[in-house]
Amino acid sequence: MQRRVFNIMAGLSLVLSMTVGASAALAAAVPAPEGSAAAKSPAKNAAVVAKLAGLVNNRHEKTFTGKACTINDGIVIRQSYVKDGKIVIPAEGLYTTARSGNFYPFDNEPITMAGKLYRVITHRYERDVVRDVKMKKGDFIAVNRAKTRGWQLTSFEGWSTYGFNDAYGAEFKVVKATGNYYGATFPVKFGSAITNDAANGSLVNGTKQPLGHTVPDEDNNLSRFDYGTNVATVGRSYVVVDHADPDGTVHVKELAMDSLTDLFISPTEPVRGSYAAGAEFAIGDAKVKVNKIDGQSADIAITAKNGDVTQKTIFIDPKNGKWLVQSMVELDKCYLVSKDGNTLVHLDIRPGNAFHDGKVDLVAYTDVFNVQDGNDWKTDPRFRVRPEG
Repeated sequence: MQRRVFNIMAGLSLVLSMTVGASAALAAAVPAPEGSAAAKSPAKNAAVVAKLAGLVNNRHEKTFTGKACTINDGIVIRQSYVKDGKIVIPAEGLYTTARSGNFYPFDNEPITMAGKLYRVITHRYERDVVRDVKMKKGDFIAVNRAKTRGWQLTSFEGWSTYGFNDAYGAEFKVVKATGNYYGATFPVKFGSAITNDAANGSLVNGTKQPLGHTVPDEDNNLSRFDYGTNVATVGRSYVVVDHADPDGTVHVKELAMDSLTDLFISPTEPVRGSYAAGAEFAIGDAKVKVNKIDGQSADIAITAKNGDVTQKTIFIDPKNGKWLVQSMVELDKCYLVSKDGNTLVHLDIRPGNAFHDGKVDLVAYTDVFNVQDGNDWKTDPRFRVRPEG
């Protein structure tokens, strides 16, 4: 049986790709390496078909907060090649993708997969840190468990032509499972000719350079430095470089990013409402009850069709309210999932406080499934999922 991979990326997009080779009608000219095509880019001169029957083009949806989303599906073939007169698409070389803007948890984010609409609810992730590695221009280092995303050193330059005998510039990029780069880049500047005050904190409170207009001389040392930083950051991702060898080998102290491991989605519209203590309502085959409301917390119980009960106190406070967009730990305090995984209930925090007038605002989903890295796609076991964000 052929198996395929279904990647989901926050940003937000869905990607479905094969895990075994296949014959196809399209091919790139250069053979792909043995193994998976994950994290490898399509050819720059790849053919593009603007529309294909059954895929979504220019679909407009909105989130709870009114954010407008334009969704487009797409199919990509990458790293294909010709062997023994046959066109071969390597494992993960064929995938379908859709993209829909930036993702905010609990905002009912719309996204499609091969034309079918899903709603993204929330996510979980883990931290990937790599230390003490050597890289040359073009090298790629995978960092997540599945080795499908990581860092690439995309440029390296020595500045001896500008009079700097030990000064270098380098740029790193994050490579997604699709082989494409994230939009942000990570530029660093380092070497003994670079003053690293921008990275070590010396510039935080300003310098002791004289105020006003000063001519550099032997004593004030105002002409023997070039500011730079060996640290590049974007959000929680960062690169720290140590030094470079004459042959262009860059010694990297540390690389770090988050990798999405779970994404809760549903193909059905949620139920939204404001409920007092003791209130009950149905969602799909399950029942939800608000056992108790205490200030900014609510004790919630989900009873599945088979009678299993899942109970949890969910809450919002100044700490998790501040970090909800970024912190998985704080997000986890705001929702519960039934034991069978089919039902999810969360505080309705978009756009405001979920607690008011002695009631709690809730959002409930049925037909929920958790897209976990490496698992089978719930509705079709021929496909494998890889969330990415």
